[in-house]
Amino acid sequence: MSEPFAALAQVTIERGALIRYLDARPRSAAQWKDWPRIGGQWYGFSWTADLPNLLARVDEWLGASYRHTVRKVLAFSEAPALGRCTYDEATQRFTFGTLTFSENLNDLVLFFVVARGLAGYMRDRESGFALVHNHLWANGDRTVAVMGLGADDHSHFLDAAVDAPAWERHVRDGKAVFDDIYKGYAALGRLDVFDKVSKPGDHQAGPDAADELDRLR
Repeated sequence: MSEPFAALAQVTIERGALIRYLDARPRSAAQWKDWPRIGGQWYGFSWTADLPNLLARVDEWLGASYRHTVRKVLAFSEAPALGRCTYDEATQRFTFGTLTFSENLNDLVLFFVVARGLAGYMRDRESGFALVHNHLWANGDRTVAVMGLGADDHSHFLDAAVDAPAWERHVRDGKAVFDDIYKGYAALGRLDVFDKVSKPGDHQAGPDAADELDRLR
């Protein structure tokens, strides 16, 4: 059985700007040069030799709009209720992600391309983060990568030591959302995230994050 990482992006952004982002064509992954800051060792992959082909592959997956690619991220969810896509009007906070994303580096880069695209539509004091975290395994203690997002197209992979205060804050906030997703899913009557035993009538379907995305028009 695979053990997918969880992925989450959360930013403050004005609603009109968010809609423009969702409807815009995604930018090429190759325009950013900091991908090796994700770090780690990935089987059969060299950051030097293989990165150009990886970025080209991700560009092919991006689709016609960020909306399309956010939906692609949500589609990784093992069940609809394991995804999250919300916009809080009071706080102007947009959140999207899933508790069961992927272990594949190609997919992780795709997620971060979509997340950092938000920064091009953020202004003034608007800020946020994106992260990939092993929430369901390894005692929930392994964070793969954290990105800070800010106004005027600022996006930057954070270092756990150099950027410790921001790193720790974003991981804490991300884990709180993941915990909330998990609790909501468990309340539907499933045995666990990968429950293949319960019959359809034994549990509720729960909310579908993709439906929430469709309402953002």
